[in-house]
Amino acid sequence: MEWHDDGLMIGTRPHGETSLIATVFTRAHGVMAGLVKGARAKGRNPWQPGTVVQCCWSGRLPEQLGYFQLEAVRSVAAGLLQAPARLQALASLCALVQLGLGEGEAHPALYDVTLRTLDALGGPDWLGHYALWELHLLDELGFGLDLAACAVTGATEDLQYVSPRTGRAVSASAGAAWQERLFAYPAFWRAQQLPSDAEAVAALRMSGHFLTRRLLEPHRRRLPEVRVQLQALI
Repeated sequence: MEWHDDGLMIGTRPHGETSLIATVFTRAHGVMAGLVKGARAKGRNPWQPGTVVQCCWSGRLPEQLGYFQLEAVRSVAAGLLQAPARLQALASLCALVQLGLGEGEAHPALYDVTLRTLDALGGPDWLGHYALWELHLLDELGFGLDLAACAVTGATEDLQYVSPRTGRAVSASAGAAWQERLFAYPAFWRAQQLPSDAEAVAALRMSGHFLTRRLLEPHRRRLPEVRVQLQALI
């Protein structure tokens, strides 16, 4: 078998003396691993997470470890070396993709959003774009928020909160007595707008909670340390 695709390098690990196993998030084939022969022959690893690549994967069977031939298109990390929080966001993105997506499952829509998010990491609104990306990830995994109506009253107006248990909206009147336990309603998400930095910070607390509760805890896992550090930095 052999296929060609665009991809994003999300992880590597050494293999033998000179090679490595690369994990790539590809547009049409999802997350795939493959052996890159001789990649560390000069004593360094040129394939860092955050590198956009063109790749050719070949192997006998799709469920077996195949071989990657990679060509770098650009390195996102190289442009963020003087911006620790943005670099941390890139590392968090790569770690969450690797944790959340099953191998060989195509997610072309998420891939396109991911590439746009990478482009935005160098701009002034990078935090808002990253917060939106985590909400897109929750949607893609089937854990998206239900923001259409209040979970208690069914009202569609004056929605102010999100329940940490159900991920459903709660109106101001229904949630008044428990507001300290509820998340702020992400009006920007429903309106398909870019959040302010303050809204993005609040949204990341919420998405981190639901990623942990719905994706990681059932498998006795925790948020990646790079994601925890990102929360601390912002």
